[in-house]
Amino acid sequence: MPDPLITPRKQPRQKRSAATVAVILEAAAHILDQGCPDAFTTNAVADRAGISIGSLYQYFPNKHALMAALVRKDNQIFLDAMSRAAAVEQGGPRRRLRRLLAVAVDHRFDRPKLARILDWQHQRLLSEDPTLAVVPEVAERISGVVAQAGIPADRIRQASIDVVGMACGMIRAAATHGDAKPPDLHDRLGRAVAGYLERSAP
Repeated sequence: MPDPLITPRKQPRQKRSAATVAVILEAAAHILDQGCPDAFTTNAVADRAGISIGSLYQYFPNKHALMAALVRKDNQIFLDAMSRAAAVEQGGPRRRLRRLLAVAVDHRFDRPKLARILDWQHQRLLSEDPTLAVVPEVAERISGVVAQAGIPADRIRQASIDVVGMACGMIRAAATHGDAKPPDLHDRLGRAVAGYLERSAP
């Protein structure tokens, strides 16, 4: 069960409320994307969003709940992008996997400072809110492509989780060296994953 400290106070039910929450979250993302976590306060977010602190507190009781909401939003954006990429059936398994890996790389380096903070916060918050776990859902989205690569049915789930783990590790390692996307990262990821799947197929 999620920790109450990181749970939104209420969910928006009308378009106006949803728009307010969207503005709040984008204001929070903007502050974090400047690379200054110490500047991330509820007052700063409210000021950036152009709303009163009272309006912000209607939805988020503290900055921890706000951070958790940012992580959830980022997870959903990523999962939606993976779903769209997985739905494209053009090409063989290697080409389709590279397309999925490109989504992961681009997502991490689109707003690199924000992504680095959210990645760290995601790992920290998992112990407080297990529903933030995203690896199983990503693995589910790529399982069809993994199956197409010839992996036996009883090993598809584990192979999919392994691929996600490999990709996360390599992308995270690349991100520790700077905010610019390494030009060869797509290629290195593609070769690593293809090699793993080729050795895992009977």
